[in-house]
This record gives sequence, structure tokens and C-alpha cells, in this order.
Amino acid sequence: MPSHRSTPFHRVVALMLLLTVPAYAAEKPLSISDLGMPQQETQNNPKLQQDLQTRSTMLKWHQWLGIAALAPMAGNYIIGTGSPLDASTRNLHVTLGLSTAVLYFTSAAFAIFAPKPDGIKDTGSTKWHRWLSFIHFPLMILVPILGNMARQQAENGEKLSGAASYHGIASSALLATYAASITVMVFNF
Repeated sequence: MPSHRSTPFHRVVALMLLLTVPAYAAEKPLSISDLGMPQQETQNNPKLQQDLQTRSTMLKWHQWLGIAALAPMAGNYIIGTGSPLDASTRNLHVTLGLSTAVLYFTSAAFAIFAPKPDGIKDTGSTKWHRWLSFIHFPLMILVPILGNMARQQAENGEKLSGAASYHGIASSALLATYAASITVMVFNF
């Protein structure tokens, strides 16, 4: 067994510890403000917690409904880019379009109306997701209008012309930007 020698240095350190430990123990314990954090920032804020919980729930609904909207949107795109639509296929195209619109705008409402506490900023994937929404949101309004114009021309036996002729191009842009908007959220960067 190694021998422990008590040197004058060891005795001084031991004496200092014996004298100072009781003094620290008698003082009040450290607080958050002792660490340089203002008490206002560290206090429990029930309103903020409720807003964050509501925001989290609403954004989860936004996510799931947004993904669900992609299925009828893609199906509708496939049907629409196929051969010329007969009456029954046109009805399916309209039904899928309405389904897409309901899912899309419900999803958008959850994102738009989710409470956003001060200080939360869009960064990374969320920033790209929002920027892409500035493209696909107006297209989601425009594409059905152009589609209705195209349907009326087709039912009247007219050749597709004017603004209605942009229905296909606008649909392609809508599907591309919407799919990209979902994709950037899957691959966070």
C-alpha cells in the first residue's frame, strides 16, 4: 500500500476546505439569475406553452393533410395528361380536383392559422417550403379556374384556346412545386 504523507501544502488545503465548505453551505443555493439569465426568460409561461402546443398540433395536421393532398393531385395530373377526356373521365378529373382542393386548402389553413410566437423564424427547409408555397398556393387557385374554362370549351366542341390553353402548363407547375415543397421538408437541410 502506498504511504500518504501529509505535507504542509496538504494541511493548508484541507484547512481551507474545512473553513469554506460550511460558509458556502450556509448561503442560499445558486439560482438561474446567478448564472446570468434574467428571471423573466426562465419563468414558466403557460400562454407560450399553450401556443407552442397548439402550433405543434396544427402543423402536424398541416403535414398529414398536405401529404394526403399529393395523392389525388398526382392522380388527377395523370388522368389529365392522358388521352382526351370523355364525359366519365372528365367527371373523375373534376372529383379528384375537388378532393385535392379540400385537402390542400384545409392543410394550408392549419399552417396559416397556427399561432407563431415572437422570435420563431423560418430557416433551412422551412424557409424553402414557405417560398415554394408562394408559387403553388396561387396555382392551386388558378388551375381549377383554367380547368373550368377548358371544360366549357370542350363541352361546346371548341378547340382549347386563350387562358384555358395554359391549364396543362399550370397543372405541371403546381404539381412540381407542391411535390418539391413536400420533398424539402422530408430532406431537412
